[in-house]
Amino acid sequence: MAHPTPEQEAYMRAHIHEDRRHYVIGMHSGFLVLGVLSVILRFLSRIKIGAKLGKDDWLILIALVSLAGHAIPCMVIVRFGVGRHVLLISDPQGIALANLVGATAYSLTLMFTKLSILALYHRIFSLTRGWMPTLYTIAGFVIALGLIQPFVYIFQCIPISATWEGIENAKCINFGLAIIILGAIHIVTDWLLLFLPIPVVLGLQLSNRVKASICSLFMVGAVVCIISIIRLQRAHEIGGTTDPTWTYVPIQALTTVEGAIGILAACMPTWRPLFRFLGQGVSSY
Repeated sequence: MAHPTPEQEAYMRAHIHEDRRHYVIGMHSGFLVLGVLSVILRFLSRIKIGAKLGKDDWLILIALVSLAGHAIPCMVIVRFGVGRHVLLISDPQGIALANLVGATAYSLTLMFTKLSILALYHRIFSLTRGWMPTLYTIAGFVIALGLIQPFVYIFQCIPISATWEGIENAKCINFGLAIIILGAIHIVTDWLLLFLPIPVVLGLQLSNRVKASICSLFMVGAVVCIISIIRLQRAHEIGGTTDPTWTYVPIQALTTVEGAIGILAACMPTWRPLFRFLGQGVSSY
């Protein structure tokens, strides 16, 4: 973290009472609840039709646990000064360690969500010619990216303690550049997963109404892509900030939003049996 100039420090002192802690708690908890509800509806839908839970269901459950592993540390660190100006930090090491845990869990959330979507594609389109090699190739790439990203977060500096301590001889990578590269790769895979099944769906012998319904569900994933782009752009704009506990709050919130909407997009195609059942129940009155 760069040290603030006298002018920047004076600004922080003049705005020392500004507080984003309620925003932090509200955003992370609210979208974590959205993820939980999405998975609950998915499992209820599977139970309703008597279907055996598949790999895609268990993978999205792991993604949800990972999302909680990201959101909870992001909320806990408000007690150390996150959501206030950096002058009010009480535990830099606690913030750094919580951020490492949260960032690792965020990477796993993205990985398991994408693997769940690929597993769902595998289950739905398993008989489509030439489909499997493509799915396995993308899955291998997603796993590799999901395992590399936590190492980048954790070992951005050697020794690791240099992340929160001012160690003069520490060796650190250009972390800002690494985040941009990893973020760009994630955006590419998001768009790939989004549009990959659409040609197959349009080629199936289904009514136009059903095709449009399925494609519209896939389009929810476009929101995830847009959030990823916005988050990456904002991270680039405020890179090297001297007040990270204040300026990074919206970006950190967007990571939870991105994870929750990703889980929502992965779960929505599985809800149809449950909503059809509920619709029949309502129409019977």
